[in-house]
Amino acid sequence: MNTNKFLLYFLFLLFPALCFAQKADSTQASKDTTLTLKDMTLNEVVVFSKIGVTQVEPQKIKYAISDLPSQNGGTAGDILKNMPSVAMGGSPNHNRDIRYRGLGNGYTTVLINGKQAGMIGNNRETVLDMIPATQIEYIEIISNPSADHVSNGINGIVNIVLKKGASIGTSGQVSFFADNLKGYNSHASVQHTQGNFSISGSFEKLKRNADKFDNGSQIKYNTDGSVKETVGIDKSEIKSFDNTSASLRASYQTKNNWKVVGEYFYGTQVEDKTKEELNRTFNANTTFKSGKSRVETELKNLKFHNPSVSLEKNWENSSLVFAFNTNFTEESKAKTLKDYNANAQGVRIENVLPAQQKENEIIDFKNYFPTVAFTNQVNKNFSFKTGYQGFITERKADRQMQRLNNSNNTWTIVSTNTNQFNLEEYTHAGYFSGNLNFEKLRITIGYRHEYTAINSQSIANTTEENKADYHLALPNASLTYNLTPKSYFKSSVGRRVRRPAYNDMNPFVEIKSLTEIKVGNPDLVPETAWAYEVGYFNEIKGVNFGVNLFHRDINNLIQKNIATDADGLIKETVINLSRAVSSGAELLVGFQATKWYSANFNFSKFWSEIRSNEAFDGEALKDQTAWTIKALQDFNMLKKVKFQIASNFIGPKRTSQESEETIWFTDIALEKQFLEKGFFTIRITDIFDSLKKEKTKNTGIQLERMTENTPGRIISAGIRWQF
Repeated sequence: MNTNKFLLYFLFLLFPALCFAQKADSTQASKDTTLTLKDMTLNEVVVFSKIGVTQVEPQKIKYAISDLPSQNGGTAGDILKNMPSVAMGGSPNHNRDIRYRGLGNGYTTVLINGKQAGMIGNNRETVLDMIPATQIEYIEIISNPSADHVSNGINGIVNIVLKKGASIGTSGQVSFFADNLKGYNSHASVQHTQGNFSISGSFEKLKRNADKFDNGSQIKYNTDGSVKETVGIDKSEIKSFDNTSASLRASYQTKNNWKVVGEYFYGTQVEDKTKEELNRTFNANTTFKSGKSRVETELKNLKFHNPSVSLEKNWENSSLVFAFNTNFTEESKAKTLKDYNANAQGVRIENVLPAQQKENEIIDFKNYFPTVAFTNQVNKNFSFKTGYQGFITERKADRQMQRLNNSNNTWTIVSTNTNQFNLEEYTHAGYFSGNLNFEKLRITIGYRHEYTAINSQSIANTTEENKADYHLALPNASLTYNLTPKSYFKSSVGRRVRRPAYNDMNPFVEIKSLTEIKVGNPDLVPETAWAYEVGYFNEIKGVNFGVNLFHRDINNLIQKNIATDADGLIKETVINLSRAVSSGAELLVGFQATKWYSANFNFSKFWSEIRSNEAFDGEALKDQTAWTIKALQDFNMLKKVKFQIASNFIGPKRTSQESEETIWFTDIALEKQFLEKGFFTIRITDIFDSLKKEKTKNTGIQLERMTENTPGRIISAGIRWQF
């Protein structure tokens, strides 16, 4: 650690920090902060506040699905899009790409029930969209976790907690929702607890349609800056997906405090997509040059298995846990491309046979996560947790490409040196985290050490092999000081990591459109970052507010780069840059204006800058949103009626190469309780049909401007019955 970094570390600990927050619950905030073993879990609590839908703890935000009628019938992605500092990619009917604190999905790790589940890259996005809201108890985001949590995720951890067994007896729920785009969501779950044994299970079937339509232009320049030619672009994407998911959980606790828990989550997704793209090229003098029309059909199947088992022994002041969870995912994709010529009016020339290409790809993921953890309450003021966590993964991709020879009507295999890509990654981590607790002060200091070995292979006629291994030292410290039962400061510092995504390392050439291709880089090394947080929370006369400042000092930045190749295609690659910083400020205000009205408002502002002595110096990170504004308003009306308005404003993303302008949308929902255990909900997504994205790509010799139009206004209605 250099001198400047040490000084920054010291200052952040001296000037304690944040938590987002909302109305403080004085029954939860006590001057007695004696720690119990429960405090050492993922749900670590010192003081928390709650108003409306959000519970806030030091550097943690929690949303319970029971408080979000505006997302009933949705998925985990629908819940996440309403959380502070979060933006989701995809359409309103397909929220699958989490961007927390302004940065892309690779900066946030997603867990299920506090455990790793192998959700990485596009696989993670699909699984997020696969988990139905009806199976979720709550979702929490931890911005700077302690050393006993996984190190992946420079911006933090998203933990999706599924519903568990009933506290006693039998309970359950059934529901059905349908929307005006011919989608639906059906769910059934049951839980039973008797004595020391509990069991629960659920089943869900979901279908959605998510179409979008793009139009724009591409201007190509000569070396002297004059216009060479202009391309008019029109795109359409007709997409539907069917999800099936199920979960099972059983636990048993013996009289001598041994507890065994088994869990299994299963999901499938079938995505059917048809894309059409029309390009019309005009010379600098506006005369027509050429036209191309591409029709692409794709059928993708994904199967997701996530079994886990844990054995826990509890003593009076300590506990020992052995756990093993795994993830097996298989994704198969079949794609067909047909390229036609087109005239100046955009009409295909059907009397000429199109050029045709087939792509078949199978990606196989296998992940294993062994865990051992020991927790001990040494005395009233000190406790610690130590243990081992392993992450063992095997990923294999096999792709076959064929082109049709129109002269003899035969298919020929296209040979490349990247048809098969295998990746093996082994990470072993040991950690120690200690807690010191006094009347108003809590200090946590931890250290995590990781060793990672990677072996990747690109196999065809020859084998290209890349091997690497590295050690990571990951210290962590935090300080929380309770000024009063309703106010506190908190600060933290820690070192975290972002490992390259599988698709970023995969050297396959991916055809994204007529004008775009992408190539991965198997030589990428992981990003590391020092994460600093500082902030404050208070409640004054029923109005509460929190402010949080954070800073990330990043090394070996993984950055997307675009360039125009000799054929005029925009080529996207992934590279490492030496250094970057990312900072932000978050403000959250909550109040209960009357018995029937409460509101939560969040404003987050983000900054980033590349400092690499490269061509990107001074630029913001790619996919960096400038700000987010969130507003959740709840109306508890007469006759057991709830009305909720959820508004989202996502600021622009701008660099010299790519930009995306501000987007906004509002969801509303009305929920009516009937017969004590029944609920009727009507939900309208993007009620003003305002969601569209203005995008720009600039490679210096080529400028592309596109507008993505999405049918955002979706009306759904349904009932659920609890028993």
